[in-house]
Amino acid sequence: NEAGSLGYVGRLNYSYDDKYLAEFLYRTDASTKFAPANYWGEFYSLSGGWVISKESFFKSSVIDFLKVRASVGVLGKDDTKAWQWRQRFTYQDGKGLVVGNGAASTGLKMEVTPNPDVTWSQELKTNYGIETRMFDNRLSLSADYFQKKVDGLLFTPSASLYLGTVPIPTANIGSTETKGIDVTVSYNDTWSKNFKIN
Repeated sequence: NEAGSLGYVGRLNYSYDDKYLAEFLYRTDASTKFAPANYWGEFYSLSGGWVISKESFFKSSVIDFLKVRASVGVLGKDDTKAWQWRQRFTYQDGKGLVVGNGAASTGLKMEVTPNPDVTWSQELKTNYGIETRMFDNRLSLSADYFQKKVDGLLFTPSASLYLGTVPIPTANIGSTETKGIDVTVSYNDTWSKNFKIN
């Protein structure tokens, strides 16, 4: 039942005149769910933003704030059962060797077939967005296009791939792809001393 995890995170931010923005993030995580050679995973992300409304060439009587941004990053997960990288056995009373007319002795049952190569999944995430506020900051709009591609997803193979080994170990064999659009619109205004709308 022993388990452990450890992580280090470092982040570097850059901002010039609140107009050009950048962030770099690095993290390394360790998990005892994997064999010692595969404890550590390394992950990175980079994001940037440009506040166009702060540029001298930007002139608008309607748009108060306009920003575009983008990010890309690699993450990972360790969502698998622990100790599958190591051969384990379970005692089974009465299911061992029988000598003569005696009772069956205690036997051993093999647990999950070990997979010492299982490691962190790799998730590539990208995001492109725009933020704007208009009409004296009353109307706000935020729109994002996101995509996530996962390789080496921790997944249990079909039993048809194995002969005589039950239960089957987890392996880095899955992959998924997710993408979509997220839009948020908000409106805030004060119509009178006693009436506000949000």
